[in-house]
Amino acid sequence: MKIIYLMGAGRSGTTLLATLLGNAKGITTLGEMHQFLDYYLDKKPCSCGADLDQCEFWSKVIKRLEQNHSRQELIEMNQLRDRVEGHRHIIKSLLRSNKAYQTFQRQLFEHVAAVHPNVTLLDSAKYISRGLQLARIKEAEVKVVYVVRDVRGVIFSFGKKVQTQKSPLSAMIYYKLINFFGLLAQWTMGKGKVMRLRYESLVESPEESLSHLETFLDQDLSAVNSKLKAKEPFQMPHIIAGNRLVSAKHIELKPDFAWKQTQPRAMQMLYYLLNLPLQLIFKYRI
Repeated sequence: MKIIYLMGAGRSGTTLLATLLGNAKGITTLGEMHQFLDYYLDKKPCSCGADLDQCEFWSKVIKRLEQNHSRQELIEMNQLRDRVEGHRHIIKSLLRSNKAYQTFQRQLFEHVAAVHPNVTLLDSAKYISRGLQLARIKEAEVKVVYVVRDVRGVIFSFGKKVQTQKSPLSAMIYYKLINFFGLLAQWTMGKGKVMRLRYESLVESPEESLSHLETFLDQDLSAVNSKLKAKEPFQMPHIIAGNRLVSAKHIELKPDFAWKQTQPRAMQMLYYLLNLPLQLIFKYRI
């Protein structure tokens, strides 16, 4: 069983990358799977608009889930998720595995793989602790793509009146913590397990970025490149959670650099300097 996990801070472009990769032959994008049990237990809909048990993609997965796990067990596993994946638990996941958590997550992916065989499953949950735990599942081949973005773009995105908003100070604190631990996780998991990708590289040089991803993931991404060259929209798959993009049936690759025009130059420089050395590590210029 092969799994691709997208890791990084929110507003870094993981939903966009997940959608692009989900249009490749052999890759199925599942969405933010850390929320799967929330969606199942609370009867929240798939991105297609249908309830999970009525969705053409998820309904058979739900049947397998109910055949193998009681509702009480699923509630307990959802509670365990909160004790493993939360940001305050990252240090624990850096140091040790949680076998009960890993066992259930493996079983969940196996249920999906049984219904949708011969594909690589993509989870765009982002959480550092989740990535560390999934990477240690011996029965699965897990590759992690660590997505980063210029802090000024993240601050601008968090300032939009959509989903969760953060002040510039709150966004910077969040950015520093997530990426500090993201770098630690990258070092812990090792070079062959993790590839770091900048959002800016993806949207400015998509063919080059996809070439690197193709090699790292050992996947055929020619269908994605063909759509890019033809300037065709990308189909939104049946995904769990995600940002505001999930409400669209199709999306296009459009770079978002509005912060360069809207943020005063002095603030851009201040945000950059306050987020050193991360900006230098990620090779961003002032």
